[in-house]
Amino acid sequence: MITTALPCGQERLRAIVKQAIDQADPIGLLAIGCPDDEYDPEINQVLTYVTAYTDPASLGQRIHQSFVKMFDERIAGPPEVYHRIAHQILEGLGGRGELPKTGVTCGQ
Repeated sequence: MITTALPCGQERLRAIVKQAIDQADPIGLLAIGCPDDEYDPEINQVLTYVTAYTDPASLGQRIHQSFVKMFDERIAGPPEVYHRIAHQILEGLGGRGELPKTGVTCGQ
């Protein structure tokens, strides 16, 4: 669980990443009843680099590497799962890997 406030726009970005990872449930943890915040460490890691990638293949490879590091290659499963996650994230960002426009300025 995140314990510090995120910069402007980051809350929406985190929601996009969380939704994509939770929907895919690549390790199957949510399906067996683990808590809703089970993937938070992985989500936080993805947030550190998600906007640096503009294509699903590169982002998917990077997300897969993160899950392999956290769980190991056998448990993480095939890269294709993570390419789908990346595609969903990039769609949520308008396909450009940019922070979504929230219509809210900092300090409001």
